[in-house]
Amino acid sequence: MGGNYLILGVDKTLLNLEPIFFLKNFKRDLNMVNGIKFQYLGKDYLLAARPKIVDFLNEVSKDFILVAYSDMPKHITKAKLKMLNLSKYFKYVLGSECLIKNKKSIVKAAECLNVDPREVIMIDNSSINCVDANFLKVKPFMIGKDGNYEFEVHEDNLLGILKVLNLNNVVAR
Repeated sequence: MGGNYLILGVDKTLLNLEPIFFLKNFKRDLNMVNGIKFQYLGKDYLLAARPKIVDFLNEVSKDFILVAYSDMPKHITKAKLKMLNLSKYFKYVLGSECLIKNKKSIVKAAECLNVDPREVIMIDNSSINCVDANFLKVKPFMIGKDGNYEFEVHEDNLLGILKVLNLNNVVAR
């Protein structure tokens, strides 16, 4: 499957950003959340990384050139990755300038990277416009939801993706 580039969706795949009042209203469990609280326009927010993300990125960066891909402008995506100390893992960051009709595309991402689409594997929580053999779908990451799910191997989380990629050095809890 695929080649040298691993394109990782950012929003709701690697990270999530939610207003804190929303998390409190839905009684989300924030005990196992690695996040940063900040204020924007008078509201409190939590920016959090998916559990096991550092282990996952350490493992996949051994075999792939990592690319962050978001439907947000590139500078916002870079800022979020920097806030969570994750930017060092990514050689490239793609944003809204690399979308087709506001949707992510393996072909467009490959074009923006100036590589053949066959050299690319994409991991994201939505398969819209990514109907391709080199696409792996994961369950969306929602802050404080699903308890231990992210710490176990499932076909639709990062630990399960490591198995699909034949990278098994990251162990479930």
